[in-house]
Amino acid sequence: MSTSPRYALKKKPMDVFLHNGLGLIDLLIGFVIIFPLLYAFFSSFKSASDMHTYPPKLLPAQWTTENYASVFTLAPFSAICSTPPLLPCSARFSG
Repeated sequence: MSTSPRYALKKKPMDVFLHNGLGLIDLLIGFVIIFPLLYAFFSSFKSASDMHTYPPKLLPAQWTTENYASVFTLAPFSAICSTPPLLPCSARFSG
C-alpha cells in the first residue's frame, strides 16, 4: 500500500531552519579549519618578496619551488627525519 502525497509528512518550518542553520554552521567551522591549512600550503610556493607584501594574497604572484629545495640544503632535514621519534621520550623516562 503506497502513501499518497496528500498524507506525506510535511516538515515544520523550525525543523527546516535548524537543519539548514546547522549545515551553515558546519560549513563555517570547516572553512575556519581548512583556510589556514590552504594558506600555509599556497604560501610555501611564494617567493620571499611575495611573503612580505601587504595586504597578503592567498595565491602567489610567481610560483616557485625554491622553498622546498632550500629545506634540504639549509637545514639538516635528513638528520632530523632519521632520528626515531620515540628516542627523546625514552631518554626522558629513563633514569
